[in-house]
Amino acid sequence: MLTGVVIINDLSRAAGGATSLALLSARLLRERDVPVTFVTGDAGEGRAELEALGVRVVSLGSAPLLERGRARSLLTGLYNLSAFRMMRAWIAENDQPGLVYHLHTWSRILSPAIFHALKPVADRMLIHAHDYFLTCPNGLQYNFRSAHACQRTALSPACLLTHCDKRSYGQKLWRSSRQSVRQALFDVAAGSSQVITIHPNMRATFLRAGLPASQVHLIRNPAEPFTREDLSPQRFAKFYMISRLNPEKGFEDAAAAARLAGVHLAIIGDGPGRDLLRTHYPEVEVLGWRAKSEIGALLVDARAVVVPSRGPEPFGMAAVEAAGSGLPIIINDQANIAEEAVQGGFGLTFTTGSVAALAATMRGLADNDALIERMSGQARSQAKELTQSESAWCDQLMDRYRVCLVEAGGTARPPMMQEGFAS
Repeated sequence: MLTGVVIINDLSRAAGGATSLALLSARLLRERDVPVTFVTGDAGEGRAELEALGVRVVSLGSAPLLERGRARSLLTGLYNLSAFRMMRAWIAENDQPGLVYHLHTWSRILSPAIFHALKPVADRMLIHAHDYFLTCPNGLQYNFRSAHACQRTALSPACLLTHCDKRSYGQKLWRSSRQSVRQALFDVAAGSSQVITIHPNMRATFLRAGLPASQVHLIRNPAEPFTREDLSPQRFAKFYMISRLNPEKGFEDAAAAARLAGVHLAIIGDGPGRDLLRTHYPEVEVLGWRAKSEIGALLVDARAVVVPSRGPEPFGMAAVEAAGSGLPIIINDQANIAEEAVQGGFGLTFTTGSVAALAATMRGLADNDALIERMSGQARSQAKELTQSESAWCDQLMDRYRVCLVEAGGTARPPMMQEGFAS
């Protein structure tokens, strides 16, 4: 019987799609009266909101790697001993057979140590693959130097000898060391933990990495539109980007492309790149993090939304939410939803990492009101095919939790419960 869910995530306040989903799952589970504990690596910045839902919050009180000193980041990024002790102590004091452990993000604070701590409960553990960190040192299965997807086996000689990192080869070797530590402490392929992927295209990557097919399960992300107002993007000129300001998200490419195309770019988001934009691209409007309802209000003057990630974006939550609002999207050609967006008639692609190609695409949309209007209509009708409702998503999570407990206990599988907290 399911007696509760322990959600584990680097952060407790939304700072990207993965954390937003971890927080959403906590809310949806509490609406079904499921007891939830939220274990976070940060200082509990989102504690008030979570506790208002009846969620128990356990926080490490740490900061993301990029906000710490270099020496400490190098060490704790490989193995955060404090995270291990916190999680192992919580398990010793609170674990029971009906608890399921759901791990979301770990690479920014919790480190491979969280896998080590969770090893005793691995048969009741689900790992949500919002990225490719289980199969690739840089988390994207992407070579930032050649601007191509990577098919090499992680930690193989060919992998280790390839300079693919967005920062430096030294950073590549450090990330590879972290991958080795995680692999030594917790071999996902050899264990019993379940892996949840967020797009069908991810499955082949995980199978190629050696995970048994029985461990890999698809649950498409939920994505509600930013707004349900009847937008008319052909009447406006502003392009938007909605993202963390981290290098892999391509915010600098978007800024450079907007300048080259002569269009106005506004970015909803925040992060380490804010100072870079202020210094080198002062014309870019940086609006910071906003609540979803606020984003919807801002997008009423949007012409299109740009998703310029420098790698194969596993899903692209903001892109789907924008398209569902009736906005055309421009997305890099290696994103998992790129082909679906083009086929649906609401998206255009550009060569990943090419500022010139992105600028040309933005310029083309800036000059074509008829195309914008046509893409907007297609977005409203077709974008929903890429996602599902929050309720359906929670149904699938609940079903996966129950199957996990059944397999851990060796009993017959109970039927899926569509509503309420029962097992």
